Amino acid sequence: MNKTPFGPRAPLALAVFGVLAFVAYALLSTFAGDLGNGRDGGGHALSQSATGNAAIVTLLRASGEEVTVSRRAQTDYRAGLLVLTPAPGSDPKAVAKLIADRPMGTVTLVVLPKWVTAAQQDKPGWVWRTGTLDGAASLAPLRRWTPGAGTRVTQANGTSGRLYAPSIPVPGPSGQDATMSVIAPGNLHSIAGKGIKPVLADQFGAVVLGELQPGLYVLADPDIISNHGIRNIADARAAVAILRWLADGSDAGDIVFDVTLNGFGAGGRSLGRLALEPPFLGVTLCLLFAALLAALSALPRFGREQDEAPALDHGARTLIDNAADLVRVAGQEAAAAARYAGQVLERAALRARLPAGLSMAQQQARLGDGHDILTNDALAARGPGAALAAAQALYDWEERQSHARR
Repeated sequence: MNKTPFGPRAPLALAVFGVLAFVAYALLSTFAGDLGNGRDGGGHALSQSATGNAAIVTLLRASGEEVTVSRRAQTDYRAGLLVLTPAPGSDPKAVAKLIADRPMGTVTLVVLPKWVTAAQQDKPGWVWRTGTLDGAASLAPLRRWTPGAGTRVTQANGTSGRLYAPSIPVPGPSGQDATMSVIAPGNLHSIAGKGIKPVLADQFGAVVLGELQPGLYVLADPDIISNHGIRNIADARAAVAILRWLADGSDAGDIVFDVTLNGFGAGGRSLGRLALEPPFLGVTLCLLFAALLAALSALPRFGREQDEAPALDHGARTLIDNAADLVRVAGQEAAAAARYAGQVLERAALRARLPAGLSMAQQQARLGDGHDILTNDALAARGPGAALAAAQALYDWEERQSHARR
């Protein structure tokens, strides 16, 4: 006989595995942005590459600042400094929406992209800097929202010169505040346009950090706060001082680094996220529980259908069992015992060759051995147990008569 390689539980196991795999896929697809570690080599607050900003986040927190890395476009953060780090391909409408939806009193800093990078295959999360973006590509995430039509990004090659921030005070050697100055990074990016107020610029007036309008700033060169740009202690202190100065200009001192523009977080509401978050999570769990109950109710249907036994099988024993069932259903056990007594007496009279025409009493008198008593017991039987005992006694009597006539 051929044996199947799968047991009866194999289809059930496959179905359960398929359901669990689908649920896991749905959860990971819905919350992929919330689960990513950010080590993709991008220029955002979760990245530890040279162009990322994870170091400045750690440094600010170590300095006592309240810093949040937000994966939600609609985060109800307190009014403070909102830092946006759009990627080269970020949607300008998404940038404009984040700026427009910021709470009252929030200062916003838009850090423009600068570098063209390539991932290092042997070091996940590390990148090679293969070039710089041109002015149009660097400013693209902000161009549609910026009111200044003539705004552009220019580049200054080399690291010669320093950048100055007259508005940002730093403690001097004599205890008096001095003008902040930092070494200009290589391939310096600056922004120029009508109405831009310089905050950080070089000696020629090229604006690196400028104010577009009250509460909205743009940083043309991200190396001022990037991991590679603050590798020196002086540059790190300058980056912290700049962000603190911007945060102090808001109603609250909290600093929020938004990473939704870099592909982390939902960036909005979706049907899957809505079904898996309160208050609708309870409804989803109830539906899943109802589906589980429906699956359990259908569980006996799995596997090969069992052949039903026929109502009337073949063979003498089956006929006897069916007849006994009919007598039991009809409640005629006592009457059947009485008729059985008459049949036993008739067979005994034939074996003894008694004359024909004798009555039952005459036959019992001729045969003797108490058949009349057994017949009375059968007639008086009430219930299946008493009828069965009377029939058994008649059967034993017939056995004795048979042996006596041999």
